[in-house]
Amino acid sequence: LAPADIDAMVHVSDRAYAQWSNNQGRMLFTADVKPGRDDAINLGLFTPGDHLIAMGRAIALAGPWHVVDVCTDPSWQGQGIARRMLSELLSELRRRGDTQGVTLEVRVTNERALALYLAAGFIDRGRRPGYYTDNKEDAVVMWRAPQAVIEAGLADGWEPTL
Repeated sequence: LAPADIDAMVHVSDRAYAQWSNNQGRMLFTADVKPGRDDAINLGLFTPGDHLIAMGRAIALAGPWHVVDVCTDPSWQGQGIARRMLSELLSELRRRGDTQGVTLEVRVTNERALALYLAAGFIDRGRRPGYYTDNKEDAVVMWRAPQAVIEAGLADGWEPTL
């Protein structure tokens, strides 16, 4: 994704979530898609007509990568697009070196997303009470072991370090 895609990113995000105003999403997306930024990954899936239908985004924190968004336009949901987007995002993280694992937050009521992340090897590591500002809903904090740990068969006992 690039700065020229920000309007489309806001549109997809607004359709999929109710948590931000247009200005909040626009500010976050503008900061994340700056050219040359190597601490952010912004992937998009476009239709043949060049319409954005899904995005996967991650930023590097002080240590682990943080998945900030796996989002599919509601009219395209239920077709495995989020699974594909997450897979592509994790592949890119692996190429960049996910040596300290990957983390994310997801709404406690978002059962489809929770199932997606669990199937991708994320584990439930706790809650952030009142994390979402629109309704004070809790977030589930999830972690995924580094790919090298998973491939070595050691993910069961892995603990994130901060």
